[in-house]
Amino acid sequence: MNKSEADAVVEKVKTILEKSSVDSIGIVTGNYFQMELIREKLWKSGVQSDKIKVRNIENVQGDEFDQVILSLGYAANREGKLVTNFGLLGKSAAENRLNVAITRARKKMHVISSVEPEDFRPGQLNNPGLALLREFLSWVKSQSKARTVPAPEVATDGFELEWSLKNLLLEQDKRFSLQISSGIMDLVRTDEQDEQCAILTDDQRFYDSPTAKAAMAYHPILLEEKGWKWEWKWSRRF
Repeated sequence: MNKSEADAVVEKVKTILEKSSVDSIGIVTGNYFQMELIREKLWKSGVQSDKIKVRNIENVQGDEFDQVILSLGYAANREGKLVTNFGLLGKSAAENRLNVAITRARKKMHVISSVEPEDFRPGQLNNPGLALLREFLSWVKSQSKARTVPAPEVATDGFELEWSLKNLLLEQDKRFSLQISSGIMDLVRTDEQDEQCAILTDDQRFYDSPTAKAAMAYHPILLEEKGWKWEWKWSRRF
């Protein structure tokens, strides 16, 4: 756990809420204990919102947020040496976990780290995951001083939103909401008992998904792994 990072995360969340109150916020941590510490500090600070989710690297796959805060949760010891093994980031397939962690943001990503790129020992860099982590932190550090990578401008003639099943459902039934916690669902329906169900629609989701298997199989599986009930809505019925 890293208490100073956790405190910095809480302050960053407050700043985002002040400047961009409509944005969803995902907090991604390097380990389970850092995740629980941040949850506790958010609760004690009175920062509670259904737009804020705290995840660790193990369970963030499939989630998307407008803004993401990455808190590694590791630091050098009192002698100034970085001796930690970085948990899952130091194990096999760490490259994939790091890739998942840094690709969850739609708009902006914030990195809060007590580790400097220079802190890594040569022996640690024999691990491909840690070598990539050091490279990523070096890039983030340089970008924080002078941004050289422009934000991409995306223009597409793709899916037309003149008719959208999501919009139709929202108009027909107030139980549906666009306030979703993940990009693998389209809407959330809340019933009279305040129980929620993830809704999948077949128009825009099929266009945006890389394959039909992703939409039809992977997305429902990911929802079930996260404890969600889910239901398909088919455009041919409207």
